[in-house]
Amino acid sequence: MSEPPLKRPRASTNGGAHPPSTVDFASLIKIFPAATTNMLLATAAQIYPDIAALINTEHNRLTIIERARIIDFDYLSKSAWRALNGTYNRMSGSDQYQSTGEALATVEGCIKTILRKCPIHANFGTKRNGLETLRKIGKSICLANDTIGREVQIHFQYSDLLEKTILEIVEGMTQFECDIVLNTADWAAKLQELASLGKDHSLFKGLRAVIMKMKGEGEEDESDESEDDLQDDLEDESEDESGDGSEDSD
Repeated sequence: MSEPPLKRPRASTNGGAHPPSTVDFASLIKIFPAATTNMLLATAAQIYPDIAALINTEHNRLTIIERARIIDFDYLSKSAWRALNGTYNRMSGSDQYQSTGEALATVEGCIKTILRKCPIHANFGTKRNGLETLRKIGKSICLANDTIGREVQIHFQYSDLLEKTILEIVEGMTQFECDIVLNTADWAAKLQELASLGKDHSLFKGLRAVIMKMKGEGEEDESDESEDDLQDDLEDESEDESGDGSEDSD
């Protein structure tokens, strides 16, 4: 007696797709460095249109939020000032020297926080507040004294972090917005003051690129320019203003 024929395997009803994964991807991703997560997301977005759409939707949502709010960075100006003039001022010179790295990290952290919160899509009010706070931080660096102040000044003689941060924010602004900043709140006069203070300590040589960008002028070889040229550029903007360029200690 012949055996009955074997039954054929039942055809898949899901088009051959794999069953839903039971892996807790959220727990796996949590331990990834941010750079790895960003790379994986970018790669997935290139392969899967649905993921690309989700990323675009979230980006648009965050952009709308950023454009609607104005961030006040005054607390960062005060934090930088305290690191330079308050937190360590009762220490001996040698102890201050040992704490220079900590104070410098605070000041640079304030600068980097402002840049991170002033993306190109940020509200104009946020960008203007960021520029003003960066100027105040620069002034605090110039006026700092004691051992920590001198060591931080030496660092910024070789670091252009402050100028590059200001310039990056300005590059995310329209010419109309730059004109508003230059012609209100004594900005040009105050930037002139910072340039003068910086010159005394060989600081912030990159400010000329900032003012040229804000005035809509092309780039020039900074090695051929003097500090007096920067003063002339700034005076062109501030000559009709009545402000004296001074500000509060912050």
